[in-house]
Amino acid sequence: MENINLSIDEIVIKDRNAMMEDILDDLIESIKIKGGLFVPVKVIAEDGRYVLITGLRRLEAARIAGLKVVEAEVVDLEKLKLEEAEWLGDRP
Repeated sequence: MENINLSIDEIVIKDRNAMMEDILDDLIESIKIKGGLFVPVKVIAEDGRYVLITGLRRLEAARIAGLKVVEAEVVDLEKLKLEEAEWLGDRP
């Protein structure tokens, strides 16, 4: 996995839930204080674009806070599937 800086506009959100800004107020404030995210969002590369897989609230809060770029961890989907299969196989 590698971390890269992505323009917020480059990240595709496939399942967007309606979110209210007041739910995100604390997160927005912490993003403004830090000047960015504490934990990168996770994306997969797909057809020359980046698709969000975790961090929807963080991404929305960053957008509301006025950030144009966030740190994103690019996840290898095949490796992630293998890790998940191994984890499920280790369960009793």
